Amino acid sequence: MIFAAFGSSFPFPRLLNRLDELAKESGEKIIVQTGLTPQTAKYCSMFDYAPSLESYIIKADVVISHGGLALPEELLKLGKRFVLIPRLARFKEHMNDHQVEICEMFSKKFAIPFLLDEKKLTMDYLKNIPIPRGYSPEPLRNFHNNIKNVLK
Repeated sequence: MIFAAFGSSFPFPRLLNRLDELAKESGEKIIVQTGLTPQTAKYCSMFDYAPSLESYIIKADVVISHGGLALPEELLKLGKRFVLIPRLARFKEHMNDHQVEICEMFSKKFAIPFLLDEKKLTMDYLKNIPIPRGYSPEPLRNFHNNIKNVLK
């Protein structure tokens, strides 16, 4: 089972469309937490919000996450295989491309893969995502502090 989480900010129809194509092509069960994204998929199971995503994450073989901070940190703690797909400003998925910067940080610090082009998200790609490197909260704590310093 594949679980995808879009978070709670802007709609992310570009990724939902790709996941629906994957579900149709592969027959793989894909569950999507859509947030504000209209639930237009025909082949994915969807819900907007849940009090906790942990049960979905634990059951998933691989997780697809938007490029925020909170969920990837949780996925690292749980040792889950995952890929990040940042929302992009050019598609009006966010106000700017800060999620790309977050994905670059996760990639550099923890070797977490990320894709800017959702069309590169294939079943072969998902099956070959490595288990993340050993997690330590210290690099993320430093990253959070650096963000706070920049915003002051």
